[in-house]
Amino acid sequence: MEARFLERALELAEHGRGTTHPNPVVGAVAVVGDEIVGEGWHERKGGPHAEVVALEAAGERARGATLYVSMEPCAHHGTTPPCTEAVLRAGVAKVVAGSLDPNPEARGGLELLRAAGVEVEDADSFAARAQNEAWRTWVSLGRPFVVLKLAQTLDGRVAVPGTDGWISGPDSRRRVHELRAQVDAVAVGMGTARADDPQLTARDVGATRQPRRLVFGSGPSDLEVRSGALEEELRALAGEGVQSLLLEGGPKLATSFLREGLVDKLMLFVAPEIAGAGLTFAPELDDLVRLSHMTAEPVGDDVLLTAWVHEPSCTVRVATRASSSSRGAPSRATPTISIGISATSEATNSRSRSESSSAACRSSSTSMSGCFALSPRSSRPTCRWGCSNGCATWANSWGAS
Repeated sequence: MEARFLERALELAEHGRGTTHPNPVVGAVAVVGDEIVGEGWHERKGGPHAEVVALEAAGERARGATLYVSMEPCAHHGTTPPCTEAVLRAGVAKVVAGSLDPNPEARGGLELLRAAGVEVEDADSFAARAQNEAWRTWVSLGRPFVVLKLAQTLDGRVAVPGTDGWISGPDSRRRVHELRAQVDAVAVGMGTARADDPQLTARDVGATRQPRRLVFGSGPSDLEVRSGALEEELRALAGEGVQSLLLEGGPKLATSFLREGLVDKLMLFVAPEIAGAGLTFAPELDDLVRLSHMTAEPVGDDVLLTAWVHEPSCTVRVATRASSSSRGAPSRATPTISIGISATSEATNSRSRSESSSAACRSSSTSMSGCFALSPRSSRPTCRWGCSNGCATWANSWGAS
């Protein structure tokens, strides 16, 4: 596999950002030897998928080519025919997918192509999965992908008395407006809503749409009030088409979501200040929350720390045509990191998942990576993401605790 061609597919996929909703963004590149002979991306729901566009651009040169695609070709007939049919019709020799499709209606494209004699490779790229992190969570877990955004001083203060209320600098605040423009909904807690009367809109960033503005809690508000249990409200929002949710509330709301294992990603803006007083973010949780793939990025005078509590979606490995044996689970791209936030059982699951992912499926040609977690109360693994037969078979092979 040439990593640069997969990177090009990911780059192409971004051309569809903002126009494919509710579909994921996908890019594809057809390659012969060292030359790109066709490329494309999915532009909008109901339009041709990336693979079809790339193969049409390649024409006759697609025969015998390698097709790099950011997500495996779909295997079902929805608003468009299955992309697997286009791949087979074009005579493609090999397909390299950056990620697998978690959608139970569409997944299985690589396995279908392999059975038809096409060589396939699942690159299991974290970048490819993260590219559609909101959609993957929405379609596999039935709730929005939740991003917790916080701003704090170096000594952990999220509110400092005697100031204008801003902790982060102007560049960080602009980044937050960009985040609002990208998500489907923004939320705060009722305490923040009453104290700050936030607008929660995306301003001065050329937003083409505004997010839904939510408040979790009870009582009158100009925001959309969601007063039910958190998980129930998230499932209701998912049913209304909300794939991504940005949490901008204070420590109380953040703690509530963390305790229930409902935070998927953390974005922490750290300002170069030591306040010495003020409200801190120190949630009282049951255990340690472990984060992975943490990055640090300068944003003006601040530093943005980004890390995942739950990696986007599961991965079901697919054997290549050259070998019928199962492929081993890949090593983690980065070590698991904790930054002093305590934890929930979901975090315990995240830790156990890395320990269990090296085991191969004992009864099929498929092996699993990142799908299983050991419950804190049981030694029996459970599928976190709702995968189908392969996962169920693997779980059953462990036996009940």
